Amino acid sequence: ISVAGPAVERVQSLLSPLRDLFAAVFFVFFGLQTDPRQIPAVLLVAVALGLVTAATKVFVGRWASQRSGVGPRGQSRAGAVLMARGEFSIIIAGLGAGLATGADLAALAAAYVLLMAIAGPVAVRVLQTRQERARAAEAAAAQG
Repeated sequence: ISVAGPAVERVQSLLSPLRDLFAAVFFVFFGLQTDPRQIPAVLLVAVALGLVTAATKVFVGRWASQRSGVGPRGQSRAGAVLMARGEFSIIIAGLGAGLATGADLAALAAAYVLLMAIAGPVAVRVLQTRQERARAAEAAAAQG
């Protein structure tokens, strides 16, 4: 953050592998601390949280990209891409699990992030397929 100018690229290339390593280690340890048997008990809450946050992420992605002058297709794509982002909830759950009886919180965060990690790419793919079909229909209408 504090590096500017031409040194930015060099610093990024040096620190990116460390960032990725620390992220992987964090997720491995979080996964080892989560008891998979607790996930079914919190699955309904995780789905509800997933629906609410997916809707808000899609709204914010569309709104922000619209303000930047992106077209409707790009707006939808921006909103869908944000759905899979949920790593921060794992960090909060990790902190909460350490401060209180947070086994349910850790299981909830794990279930939520897993659901969003699956739903995000699926939503992007469905959206891309719809947009490709719409472009093909527009091209056919223009020719016909």
